[in-house]
Amino acid sequence: RSWFDADGRPWDGRALKVGDLMLVRVEVKPTRRADDALLVDRLPAGLEIENQNLSQGPQASEFSLQLPNGQSLRIADTMTDNRVKHREFRDDRYVAALKLDSAPINLVYMVRVVSPGRYTVPGTFMEDMYRPELRTVGEPGQAVEVVDVAPVAGRRSE
Repeated sequence: RSWFDADGRPWDGRALKVGDLMLVRVEVKPTRRADDALLVDRLPAGLEIENQNLSQGPQASEFSLQLPNGQSLRIADTMTDNRVKHREFRDDRYVAALKLDSAPINLVYMVRVVSPGRYTVPGTFMEDMYRPELRTVGEPGQAVEVVDVAPVAGRRSE
């Protein structure tokens, strides 16, 4: 899993601010074929998924990511991959049903920073839906620190 800011640049680990929009990329590199794989990418507390089916704001497909290898990844291209059978944008996790072959799959979703604090990023989980003994859990990510946005001068709290 890798994180990007709203400009598509890799996140440098700096503290996030309440209200920030982030893009999350999960790159799946299959080691075996699976017709019914389930990926669950849980979010740390303090962040929520921007449900693309409900959002009136920017759509993930409008963005591109600047990958560390110098290449650019158009998110619109990741949204049309026919190996992604189903996507769910839940409050605290992104879920995708996948058909795995030998080629990598890029999954991208948007999150909004909502609550200040320091949070642990859980590892991504993947299993075969009909053979649950075939599963893997990724390493947890680095801790995420969220700071509150300073109030605007001259504005009263209500």
